Order: sequence, then C-alpha cells, then structure tokens
Amino acid sequence: AVMNGDVDASVTWVSGVGEWNEGYTSGNLRKMVDKGVLNMDDIVQVWSSKLIPNGPIVLRKALPQDAKDAMVGFKQWLIKNDQECNENVANGVVKAWVPVDHSFYEGIVKARKAKIEAAKKGS
Repeated sequence: AVMNGDVDASVTWVSGVGEWNEGYTSGNLRKMVDKGVLNMDDIVQVWSSKLIPNGPIVLRKALPQDAKDAMVGFKQWLIKNDQECNENVANGVVKAWVPVDHSFYEGIVKARKAKIEAAKKGS
C-alpha cells in the first residue's frame, strides 16, 4: 500500500539486525528484498521499537537437563550444518539460538496483562 501510494506510512516487523539495504537479517522487508520486489532506498524508516522478542521455543521445566541441552545443541548444529534449513525455520538469518528465561519476555507479559485489564474496564 505504501509503495502504491495508497497510504503514507505502514507498520511491519524486521529483526533490526544487519544491513538496512538488505532489509536487515529477517522479517517482511528482508523477504521483499530477497524476492526483488523492494529496493530499501525507496522507503524511509520513521520509528523503531526496542527489541521485541520472537515467539519462544518453550521447554517444560520438568524435562531432564539432557533433553534441554539437546534442543539447544540441535539449534546450534543447524546453524553450522544446514544454513538453508535454519533460515527457513527462523524465517531469516539467525546468528545464534540462545536460551533465555522468563524475564526476557517480561515486557510482552506486561503488555498482555495491560490489554486484558483494559478490556475488563471497557466491558
């Protein structure tokens, strides 16, 4: 819609990592650049948020540590041994898969709770 002149601005997601002219390492802009349908010189970034975590790969606390380590190890193996598969899984270029704890998602949790509370007050 922006490229057609239907709207002046739009919102999309990108990794924010990597080179602007390549559409960063992953996200909608990267897909469009890779397909040859977008030249990054044709658009202007007007705002950027702080890091918004991707959806998690969740492992149960009750799993044995060996199983958790195997999952992390597999993700790291995939990066080194099958980059094409890794990029398809990640929907873009990923330098590393790293384990994080719940605190990494606290901003998302707070936003969701605020939305739930606002909905309760509005009804």
